Amino acid sequence: IEEYATYEWRSGDSIPLVARKLGVSEETLIRLNMLDRDTQLSQNSILRYPRRPVVKAVALDPNALPTSV
Repeated sequence: IEEYATYEWRSGDSIPLVARKLGVSEETLIRLNMLDRDTQLSQNSILRYPRRPVVKAVALDPNALPTSV
């Protein structure tokens, strides 16, 4: 299941700018929000974008590491 976050469109925003800001492709924003490249969004419009996967750091057990021969 893919989860989505939301972004509130601000004055001066553009699809390329917002895509870079959110770390997604322009095509992803366009497709997910059913837009086209000529769509003019008004301030406070809400866009959906995929959440980034959460990566959790796990400490390694030093006893579990291979030893050199």
